[in-house]
Amino acid sequence: MFFQDRAAKETDFIIRSNKASVLVGTIYLPNGNFIIDTNSKVADTSAYTAIVAKSLTLAEKNQLSCRTPNYSATSVPRARRPLAPRKVATSA
Repeated sequence: MFFQDRAAKETDFIIRSNKASVLVGTIYLPNGNFIIDTNSKVADTSAYTAIVAKSLTLAEKNQLSCRTPNYSATSVPRARRPLAPRKVATSA
C-alpha cells in the first residue's frame, strides 16, 4: 500500500480522510512517522493491515482497528516473511 525507501529521510505520512475504513496491505515506512488524524475508524473493515513505521501517532478520538488477519478475503498479496509484533509505547 505504502512503501518508503530505507534510505529516505524522516517524513510524516498523514491520513486525514474520514473514509479510510479499508486499508488492505502493508504500510512500510522505516523512516516515516505514520499519523492518523481523523475522527473516524481506520482500517476497521480491512481483511488485514500491516504497519511498519518509525512512529505511529493517533489523533485523540481516532480508532485504529487491529484485527486478526484474514488473508483469504483479499487478492492483495501479503508480505512473504511477516515481522514479529513488538510493543508500542503509548502516552497517557
